[in-house]
Amino acid sequence: MYRISKLYGLFTLLFIACSAFAQQITDNRKLTLDGTWEIIFDHKNEGRESLWFNDSIFEKQPSKQQLNAPACWELIEQDYEGVTFYRHKFEVPATWEGKVIRLQFDAVNYLSEVWLNDAVVGYHEGGFTPFEFRVDELIKPGKTNVISLRAVGPIILSNKEVDGVKPLETPQWRGGITGGIWQSVRLVATGDVYVSNVFIEPKISDNTASLTLKLDNSAVRKTNTDIEINILDVGDHLKSVAKIRETLALHPGENEHRWIVEIPEAVYWSPDNPHLYRAEVNLLNGGMVSDKWEANFGMRELTIKDKHFYLNGNPIYIKATFFEGLYPNGIAMPDNEDMARKEIRLAKEAGFNMIRPWRRPPAP
Repeated sequence: MYRISKLYGLFTLLFIACSAFAQQITDNRKLTLDGTWEIIFDHKNEGRESLWFNDSIFEKQPSKQQLNAPACWELIEQDYEGVTFYRHKFEVPATWEGKVIRLQFDAVNYLSEVWLNDAVVGYHEGGFTPFEFRVDELIKPGKTNVISLRAVGPIILSNKEVDGVKPLETPQWRGGITGGIWQSVRLVATGDVYVSNVFIEPKISDNTASLTLKLDNSAVRKTNTDIEINILDVGDHLKSVAKIRETLALHPGENEHRWIVEIPEAVYWSPDNPHLYRAEVNLLNGGMVSDKWEANFGMRELTIKDKHFYLNGNPIYIKATFFEGLYPNGIAMPDNEDMARKEIRLAKEAGFNMIRPWRRPPAP
C-alpha cells in the first residue's frame, strides 16, 4: 500500500521506489513558481513588524538577494539560522478566471507564513511536508501577482529562540541546513471538482488494484460529475487494460469513493523487472474537464512470513545501504536527475536492493 501524494518515507526500498514516489503529471492547468526568487536574511527578526511582506516595502530593502528556488538558503548564506523573507513575481493566465486555484508548496523548512498580493494567505509548521492554500479570491488572472513568504528555519548551532523554535527542537541535523523553500512551488487551476488524494493498493492474489479517491467539491450544492478511470500498461506502449466510467453525485466538501480494478495477466514489479502501470483519472462536469490526475504504480506485494521477507510470494534477502543525502551543489537536492539515477544505479551494481536515506525525506 502507498499514497500517491507527497508523503515521502524516511526509509526507501529500491524495489518499491518506482511506485511509491509517483508524481502527478504536469499539464496546462499547472503553473510552476520555481525559478528566481528574492530573499532577505532577517538577522534581527524585524521584518514582520516592519511589514517586509508588503511588496512596496520589500522593494525598498537594500539587503535583498536572488536565490534560484527551490534551494537551501545556505547556498548563499552559510550556517544561517533564523528568519528570511522571500518574494516572487509571476503572471497568471487570463483563462484561469473563475477557476479554483490552489497554491502548493512541496516543502518549506520550518515555519512558513504566506502572503499573496499583500493579503494574508496562511501559516504552516513542518519542514518536510507539503501544504497548500486555496487562493482564487486573491489571484489576479491576466496580471502580475506577488507572493511573499516568511520562513523560520531550524535552530541547530545557535543558542537562540525564534518564534518558539529553540535549538534542536525541529527534525533537522547538521551537515547542510535545509532552510527555506527547498522543494518546488506551483499553482494548480481546476474546475469546482478536483482530485485531492488517491490511494492505490495492489493485490497480487487476485490481480486487482483498489483505488480510493478523495474528491473535493468546492461548489455550494450537490454536483453530478462524470469520472473516467483508465489503467494503462506502461511496459506495453500504454495499452489500456481496464476502464471505469461512472456518474457521481458529489455533495459539497470532501467525497470518498473506492473502486476495485481487475488487471488481467498482471506483470509484477521487481528489481529485475520494474514493470509499471499508469492510473489516469478524469473528472468532467457538463462535458468539460474539471480536473485530471495520473501516476504510475507497480503491482507488487512485500510481506514478512516466518521472519523472512517475501516479494510477490518469493523470498528476498534485503541488503541495505545508507545514503547521507548531501550533494556538492544542491546540498539537500541532487544537482540533476542524472546524479539521482547514478546514486541508485551504483547501489544496485554494488549488490544492494534497499536505500536508507537520512536527514530528510528524499527529493522525488
